[in-house]
Amino acid sequence: IANGCLRVAKGSHWKEQPPPTIAPKSSSGSDGVVANPDGNGRAGAIPEDYANQQLRFEPIELKGGQVAVFDGWIPHRSAPNTSH
Repeated sequence: IANGCLRVAKGSHWKEQPPPTIAPKSSSGSDGVVANPDGNGRAGAIPEDYANQQLRFEPIELKGGQVAVFDGWIPHRSAPNTSH
């Protein structure tokens, strides 16, 4: 858990009102293709103050060889992995 363990928000299956998110910056490259909306930060992320006050994140602990599969719209976060 101490080294970047993935955590998901328990009970975050919104049926009526999803949480607020940070809108991507509108920009496009010279070829007209939309640039990576998350390239400079947190587009689509839930604002930190909302996440800390309204959501309860719990760790997903896995053993070697296990995998966690979940929808990308389920709020999730992790700290940096500082192991060597």
